Amino acid sequence: MFTKGFGLIEALLALLLSSLMLTAALTCQWFARSAMQVALEQMTATHLLIDISHSTNFSVLPAAEPILIAPSCATCPPETSLQNRAVQQLLQQPLAAVLVEPQLCIDAGASGIRYVLSWRSNVPPSPSASQDCGSGVGRRQIVLESAP
Repeated sequence: MFTKGFGLIEALLALLLSSLMLTAALTCQWFARSAMQVALEQMTATHLLIDISHSTNFSVLPAAEPILIAPSCATCPPETSLQNRAVQQLLQQPLAAVLVEPQLCIDAGASGIRYVLSWRSNVPPSPSASQDCGSGVGRRQIVLESAP
């Protein structure tokens, strides 16, 4: 009664079902890895931004346009050169190696200092109209505001 075995249709259906399950498992693993990469980048950026805000004093900045802190900052006011070097040292530490092309913008105003750290992410974010610091598509950013 049960000696016939599986037919061709049943074998093909089993193969199709197993390949669909494998595809679903791989897709789930890819999404989990992407989510973990984004979480690692954001935690690293948050840690760096807190270190930068505690290690530097940008309160002497004039309230004007946001200033992009870069290795060779030609537009930076002279009074920020010491803080600029401190920021560059923090961005060169091993912890910061997770972030690709990090850029820091400082915006000093009457309401306090606004630190914006942006980086090119290995997992590009969805397109957004608001980009406070850095330029280009595929950059993530994190903002920290400190009271005066």
